[in-house]
Amino acid sequence: MATKFKTKVTTIVEPPSLQTKASELPAKVITKTPLQLSNNKASIIVMVLLGIGCLAILALPWILKVDSITSFSDAGSLLLVFLTGLTMGGLSCLAVQSGLLATSIAQREQNRQKLGKNDGGHAVNILVFLGGKLTAYTLLGGILGWVGSLITMTNTLQGIINLLAGLFMLATALNLLEVHPIFRYVMIQPPRSVMRYLRRYSKSDDFYATAILGTLTVLIPCGTTVAMEALAISSGNAINGALIMGAFILGTTPVFFTLGYFASKLGAALQSKFMKIAAVAIILLSLFSVNSALNLLESPISINSITASIFPSNKSVNVVAAAADLQEGDYQLVVIKVEDEAYVPNREQVSSGKPIRLRLVTNNTTGCTRSFTIGSFGIRKVLPITGQVDIDLPAQSPGVIRYICSMGMYSGKLTVV
Repeated sequence: MATKFKTKVTTIVEPPSLQTKASELPAKVITKTPLQLSNNKASIIVMVLLGIGCLAILALPWILKVDSITSFSDAGSLLLVFLTGLTMGGLSCLAVQSGLLATSIAQREQNRQKLGKNDGGHAVNILVFLGGKLTAYTLLGGILGWVGSLITMTNTLQGIINLLAGLFMLATALNLLEVHPIFRYVMIQPPRSVMRYLRRYSKSDDFYATAILGTLTVLIPCGTTVAMEALAISSGNAINGALIMGAFILGTTPVFFTLGYFASKLGAALQSKFMKIAAVAIILLSLFSVNSALNLLESPISINSITASIFPSNKSVNVVAAAADLQEGDYQLVVIKVEDEAYVPNREQVSSGKPIRLRLVTNNTTGCTRSFTIGSFGIRKVLPITGQVDIDLPAQSPGVIRYICSMGMYSGKLTVV
């Protein structure tokens, strides 16, 4: 017992020598913090570099100073994809993917509070999350574009995908509104093994974990994302696929960041109201997607056709006389002016039994109208920004020939009489 007591006394006597080096204790504690900070900084640097790499890919057409590498790599088409992400993608993606981000923010906030830090840091957290998401989807777009080079994306197939995407968005909105428990089953969830992986990383407050969560959003696609993935496949090229998905995710970033940041600041009651407002917006987006699908499937009933019949405009008039008078050799000549948001005119009549020549004229046109398709003939043409393209069709029996842009937004028809 005496020996043990002396050992204890010796232990008690040691602290004075340690007290003389008390100033070193904070240094030993702080030595871990720089390591943690360096890891966080390294994570940020990695994500920034990856983001710059993605932006460099997006800027490739301008760097090479070419009009178009392939069908979707020019400025106008990418701008349209970007605007689709900005107007439609942000809300629909936030509705189904915000859970991962919220989990990461909540865990990081809890860990920072334990350390006595209440400054939040949500903005950086969201940026890192979005950086991981941008990287993952750009790579996915490249893969989808490569797959598209092996298969043919028809208007029918793309229409079916758009229809499913629209119905998925509608079900997502109804789930957010808690209309019926059945809509919970339409929410896409990663496999259980992946969920365990997510839970493990979401408990970390390191930015690297947040970036990992961002990359894993590819396993939880939203409706608009599915439609863009179909577009990436239809591009038929790995670079184009990467450009499309990269531009789309860049477009979703401002909305995702802004709403995600403020949603993290809202209380439970306000956040519930916010999600209901988002659900109403998603319903409108789902109707837009379904309308595009109906156009691609050449349905006689769509918002476009109903609107044109109720509110006829100068851009949807029949030009029977002009079509009958214009001839070029043996062909009936139909001249269509391709504008950014319309085909003018988009309704004409032609005679049966005579071959038809469509002359598509563009003048600084940058909308999706440049991607011109006639599904019944399997024709898909990417028009120049400025110029003209002739498409010859054989003589037809009475009926209707429908044409549409590849995104299902703008359409027109030739009535053969």
